[in-house]
Amino acid sequence: MKKFTITLLLVVVTTLSYSETKTTLEDYNYLTKGLKFQLDNGLGIKQGYNLKQIGQFNNSVEYCKIFAFYKESNPDEIIAALVTIETKDKVHYLCIPNENSDINIKQASYDLINTTLTKEQVTLIAFALAYIN
Repeated sequence: MKKFTITLLLVVVTTLSYSETKTTLEDYNYLTKGLKFQLDNGLGIKQGYNLKQIGQFNNSVEYCKIFAFYKESNPDEIIAALVTIETKDKVHYLCIPNENSDINIKQASYDLINTTLTKEQVTLIAFALAYIN
């Protein structure tokens, strides 16, 4: 069931953008690692890029937010979706690449979600996706 839900997540998020834009390995690494470092050190997000919150959902102990990641010069072409899962101890940063991305980046995203999150956290993401603005 968890694998089905993760696959569903990837399919739903990839439909957010029908552009020629791809999620690069640099974008993937930035959203899963670099962004946290920058925010923790008060540096803000990467120059020339923006994040727009497009969905959220919470249960009694965790909070999920979904953001569109795009270049400021082209806000209609979503590079990727950033998913954050906040618990009392940690914030998980996950990248869901868009549909035009390389299969290796899609697989890395799938693997990270599958190995990092609990079944309940994946379900939380599914609910947040259902409430995308």
